Formats: sequence, C-alpha cells, structure tokens
Amino acid sequence: MEQLDLDDSQRRAIKTAAGATATVITGASGTGKTTVLLEAASHIIEGGQSLVLLAAGRKAADDLRSKLTLRHGRLPHNVSVRTAQAWAFGILQEYAADRGRQTPELITGPGQDAIITELLAEIGDQIPWPEAITPDVIALPGFRAELRDLLTRAAELGLSGADLVQLGTDRSEENWIAVGHLMDHYENALALEDATAPGGAGADRFDHARLVHQAARLLATPDAWSQGAMPTWDWVLVDDYQNATLATASLLSSVHDIIPGDGRGARLVMTADPDTAVEGFRGGIAHLPGLARGSKPGLGVNAGLVTLEKRHRAGAKLAALQDSLIARIGVAGTGEHRKPEAADGEDAFSITTFPGGDQQLSGIARMIRREHVRGNLRYDDIAIITRSRGAHTEIERVLREAGVRVRPAARNQPLRYSRVVRALMDIIREAGGGELADADLLGLLSSPVIGLEPSHRRTLVQHVNAAFGESETPVRDALVEPPKDDWAHPLRKLSHILDKVRVAIASGLDAEAVLWEAWEAVGLAEDWRERALSGGPTSRSSGAMLDSVMQMFRVAQRMVDRDARTTAAQLIDELEGQDIAEDSIARTGRESGVHLLTPAMAIGQDFELVIVADLNDGAWPNLRIRDGLFGAGRLAELHLDRLTDGISGLRSVLDDELRMLAFSIGRARKELVFTAVDSEDTSHSRFIDLIATEADIEHIESSQLSMSIPGVIGRLRSAISDPTLRVRDSDRELAADILASLPTWSPSDRIGVAPETWIPTLEPSNPEPWEASTRISPSSVENILKCTLKWFMEAAGLKNVEDVRALSRGTFVHELAEKHPDGDLQAMMESVEAMWDDYAADLADGYEREFEREILLFQVETLSNYLREHPKGIVERTVRVETDSFTVAGRIDRIEETPDGPVIVDFKTGKPKSKTLVQENPQLKVYQWLYEKETGQATAGAKLVHVSEADKSGLPKTREQDPLTDEGRAQVDEMLIEVKNELGGVDLGARENDACRYCSAKVVCPLYEEGALFS
Repeated sequence: MEQLDLDDSQRRAIKTAAGATATVITGASGTGKTTVLLEAASHIIEGGQSLVLLAAGRKAADDLRSKLTLRHGRLPHNVSVRTAQAWAFGILQEYAADRGRQTPELITGPGQDAIITELLAEIGDQIPWPEAITPDVIALPGFRAELRDLLTRAAELGLSGADLVQLGTDRSEENWIAVGHLMDHYENALALEDATAPGGAGADRFDHARLVHQAARLLATPDAWSQGAMPTWDWVLVDDYQNATLATASLLSSVHDIIPGDGRGARLVMTADPDTAVEGFRGGIAHLPGLARGSKPGLGVNAGLVTLEKRHRAGAKLAALQDSLIARIGVAGTGEHRKPEAADGEDAFSITTFPGGDQQLSGIARMIRREHVRGNLRYDDIAIITRSRGAHTEIERVLREAGVRVRPAARNQPLRYSRVVRALMDIIREAGGGELADADLLGLLSSPVIGLEPSHRRTLVQHVNAAFGESETPVRDALVEPPKDDWAHPLRKLSHILDKVRVAIASGLDAEAVLWEAWEAVGLAEDWRERALSGGPTSRSSGAMLDSVMQMFRVAQRMVDRDARTTAAQLIDELEGQDIAEDSIARTGRESGVHLLTPAMAIGQDFELVIVADLNDGAWPNLRIRDGLFGAGRLAELHLDRLTDGISGLRSVLDDELRMLAFSIGRARKELVFTAVDSEDTSHSRFIDLIATEADIEHIESSQLSMSIPGVIGRLRSAISDPTLRVRDSDRELAADILASLPTWSPSDRIGVAPETWIPTLEPSNPEPWEASTRISPSSVENILKCTLKWFMEAAGLKNVEDVRALSRGTFVHELAEKHPDGDLQAMMESVEAMWDDYAADLADGYEREFEREILLFQVETLSNYLREHPKGIVERTVRVETDSFTVAGRIDRIEETPDGPVIVDFKTGKPKSKTLVQENPQLKVYQWLYEKETGQATAGAKLVHVSEADKSGLPKTREQDPLTDEGRAQVDEMLIEVKNELGGVDLGARENDACRYCSAKVVCPLYEEGALFS
C-alpha cells in the first residue's frame, strides 16, 4: 500500500486519534483534514476492524469511497462510507429486518409537504394560531415552507410537540405553541411510535429530520433489539463535522456509548474547521466540534483536540486572503487551528467588476474559455460559486451559448412544471377518461412529446375547424379518427399514443407500467439521448427533459413499491399535489463540465480555478435575519444556550456570510477570481472592500467578445466579408484558410462548424418581393422600424412564454372592451368567469393561476372605470390603406368623439411609457394616418390607456399623442417607405435598442455573440 507524505502535525493527529476514544482534528482549508481521515481509515482497515466513514454530502462520500477502494483494491464488508442520513437509514433497515417489519420508507420533501397540507386542511382550524395567521396565510405555499423549516429544526433538536409548546409558553412565542400542537398531529400521522415498536407490522416512514434521531434512539435502547442483533462498530470517522446537525451529534453520542463485546463504544474521529461551516441553513452547527470536547448529553464525548498546522493547497496569497476574512469571524468553540503555515505553491487572486449582470456572465464565460483554450484547463477543474443557486440557470444558459461545457443546474421546481412531465400527465389523464378541454389538447399537441411548431399550429386549427367546425370540441373529434392529410400528422401521432395508454389502463397495469407504455408510445427516448450527448444547440433541453422523465419514473416506482395496486390516476394526483422539488438520499449520476455550486454544494471538493460570482452588496453578504415567520433559527440557538452568549442575531448572520465566503476561497487550488457588478443600481460587496483597495479591482467598462466557437467563426467570417473592418488582404486569406480547415479539427456536429449550416450561404426560401395584398399592421410598422429581425422571428412563432402570456392577457382585455363598451363591471366580471377556464388552461394550479387571476381582475376593474368615465365611442373600427408595396391595416380599439374631433384610443396591458416617447409613438401615428386616409377627417389626437396601472381615483394611466400635423403625416410616409425598403430584399436588419437584453431573437442576432453565426 502506498504511503502518503504527511507533515508532522498530520502524523501527530493520526497517532493521537489511534490512542484515544474520541478525537477532534481541526485545521484550516487545505491543511489535509480529509487526507488524515483517509490515512486513519486505511490503518483501521488494515487492522481488520469495523469502520463507518461519514461525509457531509453524497458526492463527498462517493469521492472518499473511491479513494479508499483505489488504495485497498476493495472495501471489506465491515467498512462503509456514507452520509449520516444514509447510515441512519441503514440502521433502521437492520432494525426492521430484526423485527420482521417491512423495509422502512423515506418520506420525500413533496411527500412531507403533502402530509402537512392535508393536516392543515383537516385540523388547521383546531390549532391555536396567532391572530396574524389567517386562513389566507395558511393557504400560501410559503407558509408551509416556513412550517416545514420549524418542524425539521425541532426534529433535529429532538424536541417533541409538548416540548415545543412548553418552550413557546416560557418564551411567549405563540407560533411555537401552535406548531407544537400541529407537531403532535404530524407525529401521529406518521405513526412513528407504532412503526418502530417491537411487534409492529407496517412499514416505518421517516422524513429526513427524524431519520437520524430515530436511529440514535434505537442505538440508545438495546432492549428494542433481539439478542446480538443491534449493530456495533469499532470506529466512526466523520469529515467536516462543523456542518453536522444536532441529530448527527446525538447519533454519534449513542454509538459512542454502546457497550459491545470489548466493553467500550465506537471510537470517534472528527475533522472540522468551524470557520468554514456552510450548512447553517440546514441545521448545521459550527459549534459542534467544540461541544464534542465536553460532556453534555447528546453533544459531548470528552474528545481530545489535535490541530493541523500547515496548508497543502494553493499558496501564500490565498492563505493570507482567507486568514484575513476568518479573523473577522467570532470563534465557534475552538480557534487554535487559525493561521496555519501557508503552502509553497503558486497561486493567483483577482477581482473584476462589470457594468451589468449580462456583461458579468459574458466576462466569466470568456475567462473560462481562455483558461480552457490557452491554458489547457479541463472544464471539470473549474467551479463557479454563488451564494445561492437562483442564478445558476441563467449562468448555465450563457456558458452553453459561449461553447462552455457545463454541468446542468439543479432543478428547484416541482416535476409537474416540466413540459414533458406535464404532457405525459395529460396523456395519462386523457387516456384514463379525464376528457381534456380542446385548449389542453392543443397544448398537448404543442408539447415536446408531439412537437407541433407554433407556426404550424394555426394551420392545424384552421383545418380542424373546417372539418369539424360544427362540433363544440373539434380537436377531440379530430383525434377519434384523424384525417390522413399531411397537416394531421400530429393528430395521428397523439391518437396513437392515447390508444396505447388506454389499453394499458384498461388492462389494470400499475402506475409504473402505464407510464412505461406511454413513454414507449411517445418514442423519443433514443432521439433525445443522442441530442443530449451531441453537445449541439438542443443538448441542454434534451438532457433536461430526459432527467425529468427519469425523475417521474422514480416517483412511480416509489409509489408502486409502497403499494403494488397504485394506479396511473393516483400517480397523477401525487404529482399534482407536489409543491416542492423531489429529493432523495440515493447517489446520483455525474456529468462532466464546469461546476455550478453554492458553498454548501461545494463541500468536499476543490478546483484549479474558482470563480466566486455575484459578489454584490445585498446579495453577499445578505444580512437579512435568517429567521422567518416561525423563528426556526432562534429555536436552535435557544436550545444550545446560544442566545445568551452576547452574540446578536445580526452578528450570527454576518459570521455565517463570512464563513461561506472563507469556505469558497478555500476551494481554489491555484487561482481565485471574484466578480461583481458596479453600476448606478448595484455596487460590489462590502466584503471586497475588506480585502482589497480600489487599485486592486479591475473595472471592465464594456463587454468583450467571448472565445466560443460560434463567436470565433462569426469574427472570422466578418473579417472576410465586412469592408468596414478594413482587414488586410493577407489576414482575410488567413481567416478563409482557418474557416476552410474547421471540419478537420473540430467536431462536425458542433454548432457552426459545418459551412452548410451558415445562414448566409443558404438560398432565400422566397426571393420574390412582397405583394401589395400583404397586410402590415400599425404595430408591425413600429416593430419593423425597431428591429426587423425580431419582428420577422416573432411573426414566424419565436416567442418566449412570458411574451405569449402577456399577449393572451392583452387579447382577453381587448375582447372585454369590445363586448362591454359601456364598462358595466358586473357584466364584465360575468364574462371573466365564463372565459376564465379556457384562458387559464395552461396555467399551473395554485400560485401561478391565482397570481394571473389577480392581475387580470385588477386590469378589468381599471378598464371598467375608464369606460364608465369616458364617452361611448366606436369600438373595434377596421381601417386599411393600400400602398404599392403592401396594405396597411388594423383595428382601432376605440374612437371617442370629442368637441375637437375623434380621438384614437389604444388599450395597453403593459407598463406605461414616458409621455415623451408616446408623442413620437409610431403605432399611434400610423393609426391616426390610417383614420384620416380612410375617412378624410382629421383626428383630435390619440392616446394609450394603460389598464395595468391606476391612479388614486382608480382610473388607468393614459399617455396622449397630439393630432397629426403636416410634418407628422410626412413622418408616417417616410416610415412606410423605410418599411418598404426593409422588406424589399432577402436580408433582415437588426437594430440595437432598449429591448435587446430580453429579446427572444438574440440567439440569431448578429449584434450579439450568441448570434454571431448569423452575421
């Protein structure tokens, strides 16, 4: 066996631990705590003793297991490497086997949420809630999240419902009293006492918090086991003990107190760095290593202390940086390990700020590409750490568009929000007799499992209405026996899938089998797998959809394992009832690429390059007191007697923020980069000011081009064809040679490599000029002038979900304005109720649907106020004027007669624009021009009525435009000539404007790096 080169303090730590019953080994980041633990574990394995090695997370456990296996060839049966939760679950499994009970079941987060929801519905009115907690508050998902947090923390502390009621009474905490009563009902619902009592017959059910405590209780009660059945261990080794919970401390205390055959309990070795604890929000206690040195029941094991004295990671720069931050953190039980000797490696540290969030992400992508391309640094050796994972999805998108391989960001939504899962649920619901509405069936046709393109949906609907127009449900009728025309292919595909699933359900198959039949009938598994592995433009979405389907199968499997009679309908009910993401204690697969992490997710890992991003004031540090509605953090501090040690709540929060940053610094083996935004609205973190001067910060004032393959290709092509760049002939020839050689040194399936995929090389689909009958609306005139490319792409169906929702809302409000020109509020509300189900068909139940309804009702009421206050006018007047190139036509929402003449009214459901912008608004000017051309009568002006915002009197905010002058009419003529020129050729112009940041066509825009292929 290979011997590691240990320093003196490491050898001393191993020797001390070998001769003690309990030892805490402390050391700063990079001092080799994990190395010492692995070396101690190797000695124990060689001695033939039993061992449990506990890691703070699943990935850390996997890495420790791999290292031990590599060193010893294989691990003996009496050696296991796990997380505390997995170890506790194993203990409960052994107990169940000993008592002849079913295998224990772990309650997932959604399962726990469903139990709490059911309890609140059944006995919520019996709980003595404080006056502020009304039924409306109880119904909120955020309320249940806060409630779960307190229940979890109480369980980790080993508190019963009665204990919590007593603490609430002593401390005048009404919320604790209420939750204590609910906790008793929750415990009864889980039937923990009955499930774990000798002679019980049912399966034990545990949530994560109670899992570890229950294992500790069982080890503390040997009489609950058969003779010789209770498991014992010679050694328990724990890495990163500063991130452990009180439940884990209780489990260690129990196993340490067991008296096996040799007359003593398991011997403990715990490594820790209290200054880098990052699991406080999950119940982790930075003080546990210090408390382990005492004798307090459930916490203390009279452990000795050994300190590691030399770093073996990075160099002097990062060591000094981390030490300077740690010096500002209050000592959590022990501080002897601070300021160890620095390692002698080369390291680097830099701080870069950007003028905006987009520029920051583009800058990070450029850094990574530079290190990968020029520095030969593997993507796996790079990590981006943010304080929370809310930004990970956007970071992942930007990195992928820049050609950076990145590991998928963690999903943080219930499964039903996945489009493919929602589609499979609707298929099973329809096949089971649920009879979806036509709007839902159309949504199913447009889902990923059928793939009806938005541009083809209108054509399909027209054909269906023509063939089945007399039916109230034409889409449903079309699915019964779909036509054999080409346009009906999506209908035939969906009909085939539904037939297969109907047969499976009628055959009495369980939920998992029915789901499998549905997935097999969809037939997309292999196609999506190939796309996910290709690295192409659809790889991310294909991989995400496959992950969602796999997770759906896990839910079905879990339900069938629990009850073999579980039906497909019950599976759908389970998924519909989930308001939080699925979780598990099982190991998960890995994917190569840049790591997107939070400090807690980075436990047990280190990287060549670490980028700490979004280091902005208000984001990191976030000094908001952690306690929410129920004071879960305060409860933990009270239980540990920490409220009286002179540390205020804000001080504890600040320490936690510093610990997370200090820990993140310690993840870097060679290079560390801080990035932040410095703008009028955002400033860099005060933590940066603690460690650097203004001279140390690099301020990037403008965006830089990335080093992605699409970006390089776009620049090379620009060098060849763009005369404004004034590229020398020799450089143009060199660029052409590089482009010609691309297929020989880059994968042909990589986006942009194959010349035949370059948009400018493709022949126009229709080179003919626009016909005079082509209809252009006033809004299209405005959008074409703003950006022809975006107008064209959106006309072809490229819209994001938010744009579609806003458009639907606008259509809804305009329809009400047309039906009720007098503004009768009661009649308008009756129309809302009649139209609501169809309008909200694609909205998820719960918050999304209620939020949209609240917005809509406000706008309807505001619209009613306006209509009742203003003179009745002409409604939805169609106006049209033919030009030699196209026809300008539109429908005016309302024309109001005033003493000065007709006023054009346009209702808007978006945010109001400034009065200056509205005076020059092209759409309103074209409407005025159209009205004058068609009627021969001059207008008295126009106005935008924004029903999304109201003044104090309840009337919507309005923005007015003056009547057209001769100059204004000439401007409209010029605008139409410009539109004619824009649409006269085969090219589409792209213009930079204030909407570019959120533009759905950015991916094909030559003004931006991600659209460079299309320049």
